[in-house]
Amino acid sequence: MIPKTKRVCFVISVLVGFSTSGFTQQASEQATGCEYSIAFNDSGEKSSFLEAQRESGSSAKVTKLELFLKLYPNSAGTEKVLEILLETYEQLGNVEQIRATVNRLLQKDPDNLLGLWASAKLFEFNEKGESSGYQENWELAMRGLRALQKAAKPQCVSASTFAKQNVKMAEAFNGVAGTVALKKRDFPNAQRYLHAAVQSDPNHLGYVYELALSYLLVQPGEPDQGLFFLARAASLSPADARTRLDVYGKQQSLKYYDSDRIWPLIKTLAEKQPLPPPGFRIKDLR
Repeated sequence: MIPKTKRVCFVISVLVGFSTSGFTQQASEQATGCEYSIAFNDSGEKSSFLEAQRESGSSAKVTKLELFLKLYPNSAGTEKVLEILLETYEQLGNVEQIRATVNRLLQKDPDNLLGLWASAKLFEFNEKGESSGYQENWELAMRGLRALQKAAKPQCVSASTFAKQNVKMAEAFNGVAGTVALKKRDFPNAQRYLHAAVQSDPNHLGYVYELALSYLLVQPGEPDQGLFFLARAASLSPADARTRLDVYGKQQSLKYYDSDRIWPLIKTLAEKQPLPPPGFRIKDLR
């Protein structure tokens, strides 16, 4: 049996670090000569903004963006500069500065969609199983989902990039909400939000595994869904994690079906398709 307090950690630990996939593409599109409708106070302020925006070197761009914020602390372009700065720190892989810039951006606008998205990705990157900060992260995810519903396509971003970005944002916000709900043992909400996250990315190991737990730990258990997603998580796992999930899957099969022989059949199905078929019942596999 996987210890309850550690059950997510070994899976999360194999995930890739911070990434704003899609965000970089949007920001790059915006950086290629895009003209924003920003009411600058004078030509010097506008010139400083454009020089920083068009700088191609990431380190030099950070310097120019930070200088702009220092010289023009009350500029109407502050929020846009912080968004570009966030993307630039992501390109540099500077997680500490990503976190600091997210805080600055959300202080400027608590509902800034790119700031909320980056914060959701930081939650995934930092999630270690602690119980602190869950309410704050739950509220962040809810704000993100509400903001996403109202989002309009930004200037200089193609419709295809905007649509792909929205899918990734929804995945991140649903993933945070589902993970928090699971930690709080709020299994209905865990199932709701993690299922939405898995539909967005069926190959996300962390979400698939947590979705399995949301069905197996609820009382009474829902083994049809739980064991399918556990088998799916096993198929996505590296060898060492797969071995442990196999042990857990056999234990749960014995618990619900008095036999572990059903487990290989579930694994075979889960390797072929990312989601269970409509009306899926394990007993029909026998």
